[in-house]
Amino acid sequence: IRSGSFRIDPPTGGAGFSAAISDAAQRHKFGAAVEVKQPEFYLDPKTKLFLDPDQSAGLAITPDRDLVSVFKKPESQANIRDILAEASPYASTLDAFDVGGFLPNLYAENGFRPVARVPWNAEYAPPNWPKEMGEPDVVLMVRDPDSVLKLPDADYNQMRDQVPLYNDYDA
Repeated sequence: IRSGSFRIDPPTGGAGFSAAISDAAQRHKFGAAVEVKQPEFYLDPKTKLFLDPDQSAGLAITPDRDLVSVFKKPESQANIRDILAEASPYASTLDAFDVGGFLPNLYAENGFRPVARVPWNAEYAPPNWPKEMGEPDVVLMVRDPDSVLKLPDADYNQMRDQVPLYNDYDA
């Protein structure tokens, strides 16, 4: 399936996606923030995969429309914004670490708005989390490109304190 520039078929391209994201997570300085799922997830026909032709950047969307596994290899010349632009209409939700507001602002470019945040919890920290990345909140976002929900649409660093804080991810 190549319906757009980046969409690939999971049964035929999932193994390559899995290898690429695993490599990126190991080698990128922010790789600990990347959610690498089991290889079977990337092979599932219900999963939507988007991968740069050189396999240096990509993302996945779960059958429940959650945008996950966003990655870019350190040497990649791919524009992750182009991949996000193609894939975002297939997604409804995502969560991202708030390291200086970078990821919430990146996802906001494609209509995702913050609805909640959860403070850092070392008990659930990704393995090998680099101390220089601090202890960021996890920001939960929904896709609302037409602002139907009337959620704030501004630089995340300016509106962080307006986003409700919940102490439990499942609350």
